[in-house]
Amino acid sequence: MLIEYKQWVITLDAKMPVITLGIDIQGIKHVLGFWEGASEDHEVCEALLSDIQNRGLTLTKGIIWITDGGSGIIKALRDRFGNKVLHQRCVIHKDRNIQKHVPKKYRAEAHRRFMTAIEQNSYEDARGMLEDMKRWLGGINESAADSLQEAIEEILTVHRLKITGLLRTNGEKGVSHLRTASARTV
Repeated sequence: MLIEYKQWVITLDAKMPVITLGIDIQGIKHVLGFWEGASEDHEVCEALLSDIQNRGLTLTKGIIWITDGGSGIIKALRDRFGNKVLHQRCVIHKDRNIQKHVPKKYRAEAHRRFMTAIEQNSYEDARGMLEDMKRWLGGINESAADSLQEAIEEILTVHRLKITGLLRTNGEKGVSHLRTASARTV
């Protein structure tokens, strides 16, 4: 199973809903859990994971978790699964985050470089292109380069697992190769 963690910035009387979606083998998203908190901190994320597990979902090390990189969910996942958690950073969120650091005149090129790297089939090719991009960004804005560096391995989880095709878009367009990936990761 692929689980996508989402956090919508909707304030309901100073509360923040945190939502977990599961994506089945057909690529259909299902709401697995919803939890309210004052922030997206570790305790809220742990409560959400406990709730969905208590309602019958078996949370195993074979699940690929897609997150926006929030420290609360990452800590909750590492507390449960250790450093072997299969964590894929959302490439859409990371691309947007990098864009925030880059002057407007470089944004189209930064986006092109990032997406070209993500579209590579091999881990080695994608990693090499992201390292080249990091060096390029370093000449423009060091914080953009740092933003990319801190997430390189988590951006490339599906590459490292040799998952091809649609799953690389974080489940947004389907998960036709999930069955093959599950056999490798469980």
